Amino acid sequence: MNRLLVLIVVLVIMFLSGQGTGGTVGVESVCENGKCLVRAASSTLSTILSPVLVLFVIFYPQARDELDETKFVKIWQRFLAFILDFMVVLLALTPILALPILLIEGRMTGSFEWSFSREFARDTDALAILPGILLAFVALFLYFYLHAKAGKATLGQYVLGYKVTGLADASRKPNYFARTMLSFVGMSMWPISWFLAAKNPDRKFWWDDASNSRAVRTRQTGKS
Repeated sequence: MNRLLVLIVVLVIMFLSGQGTGGTVGVESVCENGKCLVRAASSTLSTILSPVLVLFVIFYPQARDELDETKFVKIWQRFLAFILDFMVVLLALTPILALPILLIEGRMTGSFEWSFSREFARDTDALAILPGILLAFVALFLYFYLHAKAGKATLGQYVLGYKVTGLADASRKPNYFARTMLSFVGMSMWPISWFLAAKNPDRKFWWDDASNSRAVRTRQTGKS
């Protein structure tokens, strides 16, 4: 499947998912100095599109490719790929993860709505929100880990033209579990990680070497 077409499909799903919710889907809960703001929003369309996006990410056909080691993967390519992947995972999850608090709010108020905003907290908020946050982190981890383990580019990597693979030295086995964990740590302190990568002649991030893995440009050679 053409890279541009994959990007267009995802952008269309993102656009449609935000319709009817003011462009916002998900849950927000902020409390400071005894004052709280709790908001949640989803929609029938975004809830339907959520599994559609999951199925698309799992089954869309990637064109056959080969590694292109004549050029390194640039930092901006890896950054944009991560942002796209992050948005795809959240878009697939947030419409569903918003449902528990929307259902609880509907039960409390006696009327179900696809969005609400209130300036106080309920005892049930944590029960409705925290499991969803944990699930989102687990889903993000599995998304990156399973793609790398399967030797397949994530959607973001595919669109930006590279994939994660092992080193040319086959004796050094890649550890994709460690890579995923370390990359999450690295992204949490991204200014330092970017600085170190910019100083590296191959623009490698520190977790590449630490996990015996690398990001390599790909060149499409034919249909999927």
